[in-house]
Amino acid sequence: MRTTLNLDPQLLSTAKRLAASRSVALGSIISELANKGLEAESQAQNRSSAKRKSGFPVFKSAKGAPMIGLDDVKKDED
Repeated sequence: MRTTLNLDPQLLSTAKRLAASRSVALGSIISELANKGLEAESQAQNRSSAKRKSGFPVFKSAKGAPMIGLDDVKKDED
């Protein structure tokens, strides 16, 4: 799809060099970099929005996985 973007001159220069070094179109490089940035942002949001209980992150475990209780932790501390 065609569109018009106003890019920072330094970003444009860097993207043009990268596109030339890979022998691909500038639009392909801009799309790739934008997708990577959006994916990283999405992953960061997922990490920060993890459920918490008493300040600790709560994770899902596999079905049938054994539960670890305080007694198990104390036993392993010895």
